Amino acid sequence: MPLPSILSGANSCVLCGASATGEFALCAPCQANLPRIESSCLRCALSLGPSPPNQRLCGQCSVAPPPFDRCYPLGDYVFPLRELVAHLKFHGRFSIGRALGHLLAQRLAPRYGATPPDALLPVPLHTARLRMRGFNQSLEIARQLSHHLHIPVVRGYCERVRASVPQRGLSAAARKKNVQGAFRLVTEAMKNTPRHIVIVDDVVTTMATVQAIAYLLKKEGVERVDVACLARVS
Repeated sequence: MPLPSILSGANSCVLCGASATGEFALCAPCQANLPRIESSCLRCALSLGPSPPNQRLCGQCSVAPPPFDRCYPLGDYVFPLRELVAHLKFHGRFSIGRALGHLLAQRLAPRYGATPPDALLPVPLHTARLRMRGFNQSLEIARQLSHHLHIPVVRGYCERVRASVPQRGLSAAARKKNVQGAFRLVTEAMKNTPRHIVIVDDVVTTMATVQAIAYLLKKEGVERVDVACLARVS
């Protein structure tokens, strides 16, 4: 379902057309009505449904925990969050990225206020994909988190060294195979190994991409790896 064509001014909400504060792309009611994940796995944030198990972990995380420690999505990957992310990712609507990044920062602030992470690591794009798109949407989100949470963004520490096909439409097994060997850490880009890193992505589905990066970080000696994203596919 497409977004309404309400693109006339920076002070208009892109969802309903009502007045929005400053250059914010969403009005307060539309911000409040973004789809939340009310009950989710404490590790990977997968929705557990209306009757979650007592241990609050999904079956996969109970049997084989991922290499990252926690995943913090802004909301569920359904309308209108799904369409908002698409407009940022495929149409370069940076005002939407600023708005959603701000809201994600608000969610993370209580968790990171006392002991903030050492760095934010946006999921890198391969150079060919970056040239084609012109920007990295994960970097744009990370910049917003950095601005509001005062956590530095690290660039060049993780590189995408193999151009893989888009993950969209692939099965879980195919997604995992698709990112095998796709990333590497450039250890000389960091003076010291960070203790706590947050991987920043736009959407997480099977977690194959962030798991591949988190595995490398933990292998390098990073003690805690979290994932922050705009949307989690349930």
